Amino acid sequence: MCLKSDILKYESKIWSTCDTLRGAGVKQSEFPQYMMPFFVLRMVEARLITMVNNLINEGYNTEEIREELKDSTQDFSYNEHVMLAAKGEPTSIGTLADICEVQEGFDEKFADYLNDWDDNTKLLLGLQDTDALYLDIPKYIKSLKSKGRLKDYTSKWAEIDLRDYDASDITTLEEHIKRKWADISAATSGEQYTPDDIIDLVAAIQARYAVLDNKKSVTLYDMTCGGGNMLFGSADKIKKRLPNITTSTYGQEINDSLYALAKIESRFRTESGGGAKHVIEHGDTLAKDKFIGKEFDFISANPPYGIDWKDSEKDVIADETGRFVNTGISKSDGQLLFMQHAVSKLKSDGKAVIVHNGSPMFTGDVNSAESQVRKWLLDNDWIEAWVQLPKEEFFNTQITTYLWVINKNKPANRKDKIVLINASEKFSKLKKSMGKKTNKMDLEHIDWVLEQFDNPVESDDVKYLSKYDFYYNKQQLTLIERDEDGKAIYDTLSESEKAKGFKKLEKVSELKVCKEGKEFVFKTSDGSVVEQITSSVDGVIFSSEMTPDKEFVDSLKEAFIGSDLNVNDVYHSSVENQNIVFNKQKSMGCGSIVPKLTLGKKSGKSVMKLSIELKAELTKDYEIIPYLPGEENEKSIQAFLDKWVRKEYILGDNSVGVEVNFNKVFYKPVVLRSTKEIADDIKAIDIELADLEKELWG
Repeated sequence: MCLKSDILKYESKIWSTCDTLRGAGVKQSEFPQYMMPFFVLRMVEARLITMVNNLINEGYNTEEIREELKDSTQDFSYNEHVMLAAKGEPTSIGTLADICEVQEGFDEKFADYLNDWDDNTKLLLGLQDTDALYLDIPKYIKSLKSKGRLKDYTSKWAEIDLRDYDASDITTLEEHIKRKWADISAATSGEQYTPDDIIDLVAAIQARYAVLDNKKSVTLYDMTCGGGNMLFGSADKIKKRLPNITTSTYGQEINDSLYALAKIESRFRTESGGGAKHVIEHGDTLAKDKFIGKEFDFISANPPYGIDWKDSEKDVIADETGRFVNTGISKSDGQLLFMQHAVSKLKSDGKAVIVHNGSPMFTGDVNSAESQVRKWLLDNDWIEAWVQLPKEEFFNTQITTYLWVINKNKPANRKDKIVLINASEKFSKLKKSMGKKTNKMDLEHIDWVLEQFDNPVESDDVKYLSKYDFYYNKQQLTLIERDEDGKAIYDTLSESEKAKGFKKLEKVSELKVCKEGKEFVFKTSDGSVVEQITSSVDGVIFSSEMTPDKEFVDSLKEAFIGSDLNVNDVYHSSVENQNIVFNKQKSMGCGSIVPKLTLGKKSGKSVMKLSIELKAELTKDYEIIPYLPGEENEKSIQAFLDKWVRKEYILGDNSVGVEVNFNKVFYKPVVLRSTKEIADDIKAIDIELADLEKELWG
């Protein structure tokens, strides 16, 4: 068996297969899709040959080997012709290398070789007739065949012989290859790859928890595992820090090809033994949890940012597992749905480290689903830390990202406390950028974060705050507006009218629309004409065919409201004369006159009703007020209003929300230059200009 480090010599050989792709006109960004299925073929064939050799050494005959391996196809791949070739027995096909040596009939033999793999392996390669395409090797075989490059490309892969390496070695090589795939393909990196240095940090935090909890074995889960980078990478790095720990991995992934990659690797890891389990499921985590009833020690995850979840909406709303406490999250971004799901999958003492962008921290108003999910997390005291990561850490985005550190069993000395760590400047520059990734967190930066997490001491980059610092009140107010004399119509209203903000003055009795000549007039039920209303619509032209419909009413309203009304005058109807009398009275204060006209039917006749409302001038407002727990909150709100609100107000509802603003917490004011420095600069420029003029003009 070769040394583990020796397997990386195949990395450059694997990448040399791309020369054929490049010559065939395949785009560089598509290289990973062409490489994935062939890399899987080399891995599973090498693994099968190694298994056969091991069984031969244990004295198994051909039939016993066949039975042993066929019974294990859930965890191991099987191909009858490869098995026979490995045992040195006659076979019409053999290994991939054997097929590539034939002079004629390559296409047929290659097809037979693929078809001879067990059903589970063929499913992952995309050779089964299912809705999911998985690695979709038929697509890339067809493409290469059309370009006349299939045998050349396959032959290059056949030269990569991994049979002397164990499963652990091969997964090490796979991780290196997947990282390179991420480097060259923005689309691939965004979906399947978290930078290795970020995984280092996540695993370091998880390992710290494992030590504190004295864990001998842990279950690790990733609900959006992609190709397995975060999941398996975290497991390996925890193992590197704690060699004696057993780490079982569980993941779910919606993307066909990424699921297939993760599934293949999980089968290799099962072979590595050590008592660990490795289970990968396929499907939409939000729509259907494939691990119902199972809880985990640790969760490491990097859910997609800003991806809508409309396709999952129906299932999320109908979900009966209790995963989601609030499904009102914006349809354009499902990050906080994944957060709710993650918390539901943790054991009572479980820990999670999840990477998010800034949106889950501050999106949404006080009563929004986002704010209430944050409040739910803090109400339960599950947040132990937030860590701001450096920018330009990821391959396809330069946005700021954060670690959410969840602990469902915080120690007593951290009750109701949260550590905020600003690691935005803790990085070194890469010698060569990888996509948009230009920064990398080194071991010293990771150790610094761990130290601040373990022993939080207030500094420019570390804050150790009460969780209640992130709560806030949004107190609704209705301000009572007054005129320059301090008067307001509001004062003339009764208590019941104040609740509505207006009172209705006497209204005219029913008015009938009548046509007299070419004009419409309004008559009361006794037939008298209401001249005032007729005169108030001067300038409005009505056609003789016009009927008192909605259009007519709207025109009348516009004319009436535009008439000579004054906010400081009171208008009322005279019941005695059954008409509208516009009487000016003394000013009643700040407010407004609102005439209202409605058209109805009575006994089949059109009836016009007019009323006038005397409306107080009220302004809706709110105040954002710091939150205090318990009974102190109400007192704090009142003290704030007494100090800062100058106008008379009506107290409305209060809502409590949660928002996290790193820029506010770690605000660094810009130091302004002194006036003397600015004056000195101006003086220096004046002198320089004078010298230039002297030089120019002599």
